[in-house]
Amino acid sequence: MSLESEIEIIKSFYDTARQEIIARINSRDNSLLIYLGGIGAIIAASFQSESTLFLLIIPFLALGISTIISHHHVMIGGLALYCSIEIGGKLKELEIPVEQWDNHYIRMNASDYTIRLRYFGDILLVNIPGVMAIIASFNQAIMTNENLTILIFSIICLTISMIIMGYSYFLRKSLYRKMVASTDNKTKDNKTVTITNKTQNNK
Repeated sequence: MSLESEIEIIKSFYDTARQEIIARINSRDNSLLIYLGGIGAIIAASFQSESTLFLLIIPFLALGISTIISHHHVMIGGLALYCSIEIGGKLKELEIPVEQWDNHYIRMNASDYTIRLRYFGDILLVNIPGVMAIIASFNQAIMTNENLTILIFSIICLTISMIIMGYSYFLRKSLYRKMVASTDNKTKDNKTVTITNKTQNNK
């Protein structure tokens, strides 16, 4: 296989992975917007009916959206790791002098901060409305056994949602650390090869 053909295949794999990353980012953000719109509709219904029990739907929705968002987070991290290790490794083997974006130090320096920022943003937008909904409807929910059951179910949904969000953050950080470790190892290998070549040239 010629060098040009091999580069073209690597490029097609990279383009496919990046397109899926972009599609997942758009899908994740659109899902979050739909969720926030749903919260607005539930709050409006609660005001119109003068009943705070409508708000207990929010923790259930939070559980659903947290699974969707977390799935996209982890898959985006996995695709970025694939681009970094597999695609970046092949480019290094072919000695292509352009640093692949997923391995670039600018992205690496920003990724740790952006992952944490995204996590706290998700908690703020997904879980905090659920907490506030439970607090707002608590007094009315404990008046009857049926409403109390709904309240307990909502608390369980919200708790599971928080666990899912936290676990996805842990997995995303784990994928990021693997990417950093892989980049550091490649850098060390490149330095070793450079030093060896210089030594041989001096001899």
